[in-house]
Amino acid sequence: SLNGESTLRGVTMYGETLGDVTLAAETRGVELGLRSTAQIRGATVQGQGSWRLEGDMPGSGTVRLSRITIASLYDLVMLGSKEPKPAPPPFEGFFESNAKFTVSLRDPGAFQAEAVIDKIELSAKNAQALRLNVQAQDIVIHNTQPVLVSLSRNEARIPSASLTARDTNLELSGTIPFTTGGSADLADVPVAVRP
Repeated sequence: SLNGESTLRGVTMYGETLGDVTLAAETRGVELGLRSTAQIRGATVQGQGSWRLEGDMPGSGTVRLSRITIASLYDLVMLGSKEPKPAPPPFEGFFESNAKFTVSLRDPGAFQAEAVIDKIELSAKNAQALRLNVQAQDIVIHNTQPVLVSLSRNEARIPSASLTARDTNLELSGTIPFTTGGSADLADVPVAVRP
């Protein structure tokens, strides 16, 4: 039986510091309900969920992320990886998102999630050399509508996404692997250049 709230500071996972977490928990029979607010790698995360305290402790919940950088997301996805980390993305940026997920407390790596990215912005890294007299502001990309993403430990699947940059519209779908040796498979990427 559990009913209370606590604040954890300097939370670590796999030897890496994540941030601070405030957690409220309550049990009702074999059901555990959790609510949390966290500051992780500069982002605010609010979540809630419920789990059954039997077997593998299956459960589900929702989470809302304030603005988080692509670099921070990459570090979080790679936490606990037993393989060498693949090269980080060749771009920088941020996004704001909400998601629903299912996960077993005894096997958190086997999670499944459906995320909606409300806002996303990508740009070339500051140190990246640009060619053909392209200016950094010319390749700032952002979404024109929410982007749906299916997430697992191994990959992110994007059914469709509508992005825009200066004089350009992008429509894309495909898969981005999180495993070493994998390569992104973004298919059907027509580019429309506006006059």
